[in-house]
Amino acid sequence: RRWTQRELAQATDLSEGHVSRTVLRLEEADLVTKVGGHIAVPDPGLLLKAWEQDYQGPHEAVRAHVGATTNEAVLDAALAALQEAGIRCAATGLAGAWRLLRVIASCPCW
Repeated sequence: RRWTQRELAQATDLSEGHVSRTVLRLEEADLVTKVGGHIAVPDPGLLLKAWEQDYQGPHEAVRAHVGATTNEAVLDAALAALQEAGIRCAATGLAGAWRLLRVIASCPCW
């Protein structure tokens, strides 16, 4: 799949300027390419490794217990509870990377 910078800005709720600067840095690091005005990720695993090395982690960790039988069920339950409470959140670290890789792997473009 390829995206325009505008699509990325809308999907991430970031400004187009922020997305533009980020894409430029990713291009300079050879992690993304631009083809016909669209952004492509030639090696998603390499991009994920770069993110993992650069990620600083949350500023404040909140711990809780969620009864579930699988890691995916725990993540789904936590995200649902936070969304229901009106709290914007994101899965980060290993949980976020794992979920992202599953989404990427299921994409017919790979």
